[in-house]
Amino acid sequence: MEYSITYLWAKLKRYYIFNFFKYLIFLFSFTFGLMLNRDIPEDIVTTPYEKIFTNPTSYFAYFLSRTFLMVGAIFNLMFFKNEIEHVRGSGFFRYWKNGWNRLQLTAYLTVFFGVGFAFLKTSFGITMPNGLSNKTQGLSLVLIWTTTLSHLRGFNDGTYKFGVLIKTLVMIISDMKAFIIIMSIVVMGFGSAFVFLLPGVDNDTIRTLVIDVLTGGGEV
Repeated sequence: MEYSITYLWAKLKRYYIFNFFKYLIFLFSFTFGLMLNRDIPEDIVTTPYEKIFTNPTSYFAYFLSRTFLMVGAIFNLMFFKNEIEHVRGSGFFRYWKNGWNRLQLTAYLTVFFGVGFAFLKTSFGITMPNGLSNKTQGLSLVLIWTTTLSHLRGFNDGTYKFGVLIKTLVMIISDMKAFIIIMSIVVMGFGSAFVFLLPGVDNDTIRTLVIDVLTGGGEV
């Protein structure tokens, strides 16, 4: 059995490493694209395209952000296509049982929203209410960086045995499920009581607090 695994890994190692480097290009392109997109001034929406394209040095962040986001979107489409083929091959319910599959599919979906919100903001000046644009982009970054662990699982030889460490981390988190559920019940119970005990707190404030808690709050 060990010989078979070693033989298969020797055959697939180059493909796995190549796929991992593709993911790194996607990861950093998307990350830098969103970061640079935040530095684009708000008046870019009203700036004529002739002025932007005739003075590229003055709008360096605009062009660089667009380039990174487009590269990230293309690679994201490639990885998303692979996941769809995986779903078709194994069936949705069988595919969805695996936590890594759920993470990757959700991450790639949120990237589409993140890129879309970035273009809407700097092209048309459209932002979602309650800071949803920034929160979605922040969530997509968290999921994409976490998905890197899935791509590192195959590297289990040599000095850095990522596979063993990641498996141990997943087991620890799995063992904490009961503790997380208990703490969630306690927090929700005392949090609900705290809201009702505060004088002058309206429903809009409560709704805003709940959204901020669930999505991380603030801008990314």
